[in-house]
Amino acid sequence: MRTTGVGVASSVSRIGGMVCPLVAVSLVQGCHQTAAVVFFASVVFVAGICVLLFPFETKGLDLADSLSSTKQEKPQDSETGRALI
Repeated sequence: MRTTGVGVASSVSRIGGMVCPLVAVSLVQGCHQTAAVVFFASVVFVAGICVLLFPFETKGLDLADSLSSTKQEKPQDSETGRALI
């Protein structure tokens, strides 16, 4: 799951890197500098909201090796041993 997430994030970032200059140049050449700034600020804002919606932090946790074992067990804090969900 983690590898799939990293691959999807890498693909989306590469596509965004290709599209961003085209959008920025077209907005600035059309004398819409304010629209360009608002557009890119809103993208950053939406990305920040998406990060806040992540369910829990996995740093220092014992992670499951397979997807089937995640359905049976809840993630636990390695220091306290308590379930996080």
